[in-house]
Amino acid sequence: MRNKITVLAFLVLWIQIHLLYGQAPSNVILDFNKETRFLDVKYEHQVGDATQHYIAEVKILLNEKEIIVQSLISPDDNNGGSVVYKIIDAKPGDEIKVQLKCSRAGSKSASVRIE
Repeated sequence: MRNKITVLAFLVLWIQIHLLYGQAPSNVILDFNKETRFLDVKYEHQVGDATQHYIAEVKILLNEKEIIVQSLISPDDNNGGSVVYKIIDAKPGDEIKVQLKCSRAGSKSASVRIE
């Protein structure tokens, strides 16, 4: 019984430390240009070491259907970055949702409706 408590305490501590050093992006800004059909995604993700802690994955969904998944290996800098996608199938009334996933822990989503 004592070993189970020790293992459980260790796991809880490990999870807390892991979450402390990994956080989701603090802000996601989307801008879709109807004429060019380009989606500009800017994100803020302040970290101490961008080589180890960064946005690792970007998912783009059009009307809840996954259309793009991109793996990233580094940000623009220690404060965040940006990516641009051409969404040729987007039309007025559609919703584009962007999901960003941190390399350590946490995620953030934002969406924009095309007018």
